[in-house]
Amino acid sequence: MLYKLLLNWFKKENIRKIYVGKLKFKNYLNPFQQILLEILIKDKRISFEKNEGYVYYSEENVSILKYKGSEISDASLSREGVFPDIELPEFPKFIIDLAFYEKHTEKAKKRLKKQLLYSLLTIRQYLWDRHLVLTSINDKIKEELNKRFGPNKVIYYYKNALEFLKENKVEYAIVLDPYAKEELTEKEIKEAQAFLIGGIVDLGYEWKGATEELYKGVNAEFRKITFYGDIRGVPDRINKIISIILKVRYLDRKIEEAIIEEQTRRDILQRLSVELPKRWIRLHARNGKFLLITKEDLEELNNMFKRDISEYLKIFNVKVVENTDFLKECKVIEKYGRKIYIYNKELKV
Repeated sequence: MLYKLLLNWFKKENIRKIYVGKLKFKNYLNPFQQILLEILIKDKRISFEKNEGYVYYSEENVSILKYKGSEISDASLSREGVFPDIELPEFPKFIIDLAFYEKHTEKAKKRLKKQLLYSLLTIRQYLWDRHLVLTSINDKIKEELNKRFGPNKVIYYYKNALEFLKENKVEYAIVLDPYAKEELTEKEIKEAQAFLIGGIVDLGYEWKGATEELYKGVNAEFRKITFYGDIRGVPDRINKIISIILKVRYLDRKIEEAIIEEQTRRDILQRLSVELPKRWIRLHARNGKFLLITKEDLEELNNMFKRDISEYLKIFNVKVVENTDFLKECKVIEKYGRKIYIYNKELKV
């Protein structure tokens, strides 16, 4: 986490209390990370001026003071002063190529710009703006994005991703492509210098193969993110993909754990549409036709998603049965390659 560098510098300079005045903190950012972003993005500095305030937050024996209180600071966040002597890492870079931007509908463009904004906000939780690279940019796209982003220091690159990798001597890059043959590993996530993601929103347009086309000729490994061996259930929004990578790299999450934390209702339903048919029992009883799963199956699925998925079963009209002894009384037939149990009684579920 980038703010740890700032904390270490504070301790080295014997700054145990830093005054920030009336700075409004964002709840999704660590307070020290936000101070660092104020320095890097808004060109704030650290002055050794003392001010009085109250303790808003503390970490590693360094406290943030806000206006107003009786505690005396060792230094203050200010317009003038020194830039902290910290060495910022260059990598990883998250590269998003926007060569297909104009192929999107206006509605899809809005969604894409929203995902790019959330991608920037996600990256700021761990790193800062210079880790987001937008390639194949033109002045019009840059102007539109700057309106969305507000003050920023994102890298806008007018040429394509291939040229960026060459110019910046990136030696180990990974293209994240859902149609790649090989699965992404945690080792690769922690070692790669750059992750390339297609600047694509799948809305009313057939994008299969688009990522491969975008990054054709790039010296990079093509990988897909999978959830227990399948891409279904993996979030496809750019910002969520970036969040998964960052959680594995900086929070030591397993890939599946990071995916679960980022899954939306849509992602869960998409994967259940695969997992439920593997398990369900088709039953024709006197009182109707049923899709059933056992209690053990439900527990297995709950463990897979690390949550109770019972509420989702209603959408698939699936019932849970604790005892399957009644199946011994059923006649079994095959229809369209599917096994169906015929039960000449009423089923109570």
